[in-house]
Amino acid sequence: MEDVQPSNDSRTDGDATDPVIWVFVSYETDTGLAYARLMKAKLKTAGIEAWVWHDDRTIGEVRDEEIANKIFEFRRFVYICTHKSHESAGQREERGLARSLSINPVVVTFDESFVSPIFISRNWIPTTHESFEDACHKVGQEIHRREQALVADAKIKEEGQPLEPA
Repeated sequence: MEDVQPSNDSRTDGDATDPVIWVFVSYETDTGLAYARLMKAKLKTAGIEAWVWHDDRTIGEVRDEEIANKIFEFRRFVYICTHKSHESAGQREERGLARSLSINPVVVTFDESFVSPIFISRNWIPTTHESFEDACHKVGQEIHRREQALVADAKIKEEGQPLEPA
């Protein structure tokens, strides 16, 4: 795979005053690491911090434990599906943990056939190498949409009444 680099596209989806949103990015190393790094860079422009193990790991931590802790802590999960995702033991463990925690991942796939059957009915974003930056933008929008829904749900629970339309 050729190296994937971010463009100078400066679109943002977030507000600088919003609290930091963290997301775990799952990828197959050989085919997905460059995409994960690009996803991280593009999400940052949307006010979202992405955790990519190869870049953000803590020296001395046990890999599997640290990954499990981040998935549990962030409860936001982006799953990059490439043609090797089905073979990846790491991604299998990560998607299993996300599923056990009832985390609804945002799935970015290069081909529908790459998507694990447990995710097929979930939200996924098809992409190509050429359109991956657009997919990153869509991921940012989806994460912000979900955050707004969580805030609205919390407000309804707190006040015991629905929000007024904007």
